[in-house]
Amino acid sequence: MTSFIDSWQYTTLLDIAKESFNAIDRQRVTEEHVIGVDNHNRLMVSTVFSAIAIEAALNDYVLVHCNFLERPYLQGVFGDITTDYLCGSIQKKINLVRDHWPDKFPDHLLKDVRELFRIRNRIAHQSGKFVPAFESDSGNAMMPNRPITSSEMQHMLRHYDIAKDFLSRFWLPSTRELLYRRDASHGGDDSEKSD
Repeated sequence: MTSFIDSWQYTTLLDIAKESFNAIDRQRVTEEHVIGVDNHNRLMVSTVFSAIAIEAALNDYVLVHCNFLERPYLQGVFGDITTDYLCGSIQKKINLVRDHWPDKFPDHLLKDVRELFRIRNRIAHQSGKFVPAFESDSGNAMMPNRPITSSEMQHMLRHYDIAKDFLSRFWLPSTRELLYRRDASHGGDDSEKSD
């Protein structure tokens, strides 16, 4: 069966991630640090587009189930419900495919995908931290930023490969998936709730 990794819609997004990743100056990457603003910027682009590719595939996976409903009324109702679901947490979408896909996703891969999205959110929703004057060393109120850590950057070096691996493991459901009956033990831990 053709996976999401084989479709131009998702590979186009992954190509942007790969181009940015390939432009990193490897002479300034060590086992502990990624050095240079240009390298940091390229890693952020690679991370964001890896996440976009995964989320686009998950959204299509969620939405396609409405096609299996034959009655217009049910298509309308479940179309609206599903559309609202698409605006929800990425963690819920990951849990949905994890819990219903016939093939088990490796735990380490799911953990990496969740971490990819946590870091993507740090990039996309950047915020500083407010330190009131009475808590600052200078005696002044401050708003320091919270930079991406070295360990997060090391993880970011793997984001393209994580996205490619994840997208290669599922696709739009067909006969095999529609006939699959989920085993209650197939699902995993729902403790990952953050978007």
